Amino acid sequence: MKAVGIIAEYNPFHRGHAWQIGQIRKKLPDCGIIAAMSGDFVQRGEPAVFDKYRRCRMALEGGADLVAEIPSAFATSSAEDFAGAGVSLLEGLGADVISFGMEAEDEAGLHLLADLLVRQPPEYRQALREGLRRGMNYPAARQEAAAALVGRERAGLLSSPNNILGIEYLKAMIRRRSPMSVLAVRRKGSAYHDEDLSHAFSSAAAIRKGLKALKEGSLSARDGDLVRLAMGDKGEEYVKAFLGGESVSWEDLFPYLNYQLTLEENPLEDYLGMQRDMAGRIGHASLKARSIEDLTRELHTRAFTDTAIRRALLHVVLKMKKSADRKNEVSYARILGFSKKGAGLLHRARELDQIKIIQRPSAGRRMLKNDPEAADLYAMDISGELFYEKLAAGHTGREIIHPFTRNQIRI
Repeated sequence: MKAVGIIAEYNPFHRGHAWQIGQIRKKLPDCGIIAAMSGDFVQRGEPAVFDKYRRCRMALEGGADLVAEIPSAFATSSAEDFAGAGVSLLEGLGADVISFGMEAEDEAGLHLLADLLVRQPPEYRQALREGLRRGMNYPAARQEAAAALVGRERAGLLSSPNNILGIEYLKAMIRRRSPMSVLAVRRKGSAYHDEDLSHAFSSAAAIRKGLKALKEGSLSARDGDLVRLAMGDKGEEYVKAFLGGESVSWEDLFPYLNYQLTLEENPLEDYLGMQRDMAGRIGHASLKARSIEDLTRELHTRAFTDTAIRRALLHVVLKMKKSADRKNEVSYARILGFSKKGAGLLHRARELDQIKIIQRPSAGRRMLKNDPEAADLYAMDISGELFYEKLAAGHTGREIIHPFTRNQIRI
């Protein structure tokens, strides 16, 4: 049985994700599908719309066989770190193939750009420095530098989030000399950032916006139905969970951010993703801001994208600090759930013995006690999970479930 790996956030899982899995199964009918998934906080620099267990169930019901968590320090970091950790995790679990979505039928262009960005020849580095000198943020300067070598059309692939992630996966594979082969699938439905609810294949961004509007009572009945439809057969169940308070947002986190900024226990530059210029402006900017949107606007410059700002601020809330020893290497696999076929994938991964497999959360600390870096990553996962759970439980009034008493999702 071939094992196909997908790196994803599933924030939330929707019909487009299920379609990708269906396309994989058309080409590899007997394969098992491993999803390396973000936990309770995501790369956009915010809490996930549902906790990782609910999103794991959505993925398993949508066709995945095994879901493992990408450690939160990587899941909330740059696209390069997110991709590198995801590739490492999939390799450790024995994936033979990696599959990802792409916006255009130009897989060769993705490979070309990945190779260029890994090699970084002198002419590319010079063009990149020139763009940064002119005040471009890094993504724009990188695309401009790439255009000088591969042409504007191909460099334009770097403007699409799905293509960027695909390129980052390929870069990680080049650097690691990964044995995995590639199965790219053309994305179906709305573009990654398209927030319009227009059909059953609406984007995750559109679904999140629709859920928020539903909660505020500002969404039409038609669009409410599209939100449910886009999340699949159990869309109504997930809408009820969201409206019932089983979600966390920056509105919940912002008071904690303000408190951390008031304490000033650590230099802000110590936090993951925090740049010196950004850190120097936060104190004054936070006095004016009444929301994360306000603070992001106050801190915005050409040098920093809004997403990079939110990620750095999220790391302040979660107390995630930089580490000189931290590499995009994942030495443990926290298993969130699996199907019957996924049990076979787990058995195979144990036989390969390339990664520590954690199925009981309470056993993680013992298993990682001789690996300080992994133990630190795991501790951040557990504390972040408990924080999210306390906030969500506070919305609903239900009992808090401690991470160490959580059961894996099995279907």
